[in-house]
Amino acid sequence: MATLAIFSCSKSDDNKEITTNPLNVKNKELSLKAGETKNVEATSGSKITYSFPQDELRASVSQNGDVKGFFVGETVLTVSDQSSTQNVKVSIVPEYNLFYEPLLKFNSSKEEVKNYMKKGNFEETKDGMYTYSFGDSRDLNEFYKMGYSFEGNKLKSVILAFAFNSKYKLDVMKYLGERYIPITSTAPNTFVFTNPEKGNEFFIGFSFDALKNVCTIFYSKLKDENHNDFNNQDNSNNNQGNQNGQNNDQQGQNNQQNNQQNNQNSNELDKREALIYFSLAKTSLSNRLNKNKEFEFWKNTLKALAISKGNEDVYKEVEDFLKNNRFATPRWYDYQQEEINKLIDNLKSQESIINRYEKIKEYIDDFNRWR
Repeated sequence: MATLAIFSCSKSDDNKEITTNPLNVKNKELSLKAGETKNVEATSGSKITYSFPQDELRASVSQNGDVKGFFVGETVLTVSDQSSTQNVKVSIVPEYNLFYEPLLKFNSSKEEVKNYMKKGNFEETKDGMYTYSFGDSRDLNEFYKMGYSFEGNKLKSVILAFAFNSKYKLDVMKYLGERYIPITSTAPNTFVFTNPEKGNEFFIGFSFDALKNVCTIFYSKLKDENHNDFNNQDNSNNNQGNQNGQNNDQQGQNNQQNNQQNNQNSNELDKREALIYFSLAKTSLSNRLNKNKEFEFWKNTLKALAISKGNEDVYKEVEDFLKNNRFATPRWYDYQQEEINKLIDNLKSQESIINRYEKIKEYIDDFNRWR
C-alpha cells in the first residue's frame, strides 16, 4: 500500500507539472505598421513554433515570436506547442491615409459600390461610370476624383486621379508601398503593384505626367487565366511557407527570404520615390515664370539623391542630366539657402555613396563654395 501511495503521488506531481505549464499567449491580437515589429509574448513548458499558414505575405515571424508587418491588412498567426495551438489576429495598419479607400472587391454590383461609398460627390457618367469627387475642384492641392467602371452590373476597374502638383504626390509611393507588392516598372513614370491578398489578386498601376499635371492610380482585376502566372511569379515564397509550416528550421529560412524580399521592395520604393522627386526637379526648370526654379531644382534633386540611398539608376540619371544641362548661378533667399545647406549636410553623411559618382560630387562641392 505504501508503495502504491508513493507512486500515486509521483504521478499526481507529474500531472501538476504538465497542467501548470500550458501554452500561454499574452498578445491575442497585434496591431502594427508596415516595417514595425512586435512580439506575441508566448510561453510554454515545451517548444513553441510560429507560422502564417494562410497569408505570410502580410507579415513574417521569427523563431522567437517577433512579428514584422509588411503590407496593410489582416492575417492570422498560428502559435503551437506539443499539445495545443492558439491563433493570434495580426493587423497591419496604414501610416498613410491619403485617400478614401476604394472598394476593391471586383465583380461587386453597382448597388454594393453605392452602399460602400459614404463620402464624395456622386455622379454617373453617360457610359455608366460611377464617379466620386473629393474636395474643391478649384483647389488642386486637395482635390481628387475616384471612378468605378462596370461590365454589365459587375465592378471591372477603379481609377483615382489627382494633380501632380498636389499634396499627395510625395507620399503616394509610400501609400501604395505599404499596401501592395511592387512587381515591375513599365516606363520611367509608370509603376505596377499587386495585391498581396490570396483569392483577391489584382494589379495596381501608378503613373504620372508632370507636364500635364496629372497622376493616376488604376486598379484592375486579373483575368482568370493569368492567376497561375501571377502566383508563380510573386507568391513562390508563399507556397514554400505553406509546405514548411510545421518545420521550425525551414520556417526560419522562409522568414529570412521574406525579410530579403521586403528589403528589395523597400529599395525599389526608395528608387521610385526618388525618381518622382527628380522628375519634379526637372519640371521646375521648364517653368519660365518660376523665379525660384533653380532653387526648386536643386532642392528636389538633393532630396532625390538622399532618398535613393545610393541607387545606381537614380544617380546615373541625375549625372546624365547634369552633364547635358547648364544652370544659372542660383540666387535665393537666406531661408532657402539654409534649406539647401541642410540637404547638403544630409548627403555629406553618405560620403561613401556620393563618391560613386564624382561628377555629382563636384556639383555638391559647388554648393559648399556658395555657402
